[in-house]
Amino acid sequence: EIAQELIHVSSDDKMKLLLGILKRENPESVIIFCNTKRSCEVIAKRLQINQINPLCYKNIFYSILNICR
Repeated sequence: EIAQELIHVSSDDKMKLLLGILKRENPESVIIFCNTKRSCEVIAKRLQINQINPLCYKNIFYSILNICR
């Protein structure tokens, strides 16, 4: 079963919220949609700093950050 949720949050709080959700829920896999390649790279680096291993995939329209545990 796939669960999805939309949470509105300020830009300043996005990474803190993402890390909190990932640590609390500990999902098997997650897809995070980013609007630029650079955003994907920044998120990937922040996740690595927090001991979460991201695998990045990019295409023409948007960047997807797929985190598999």
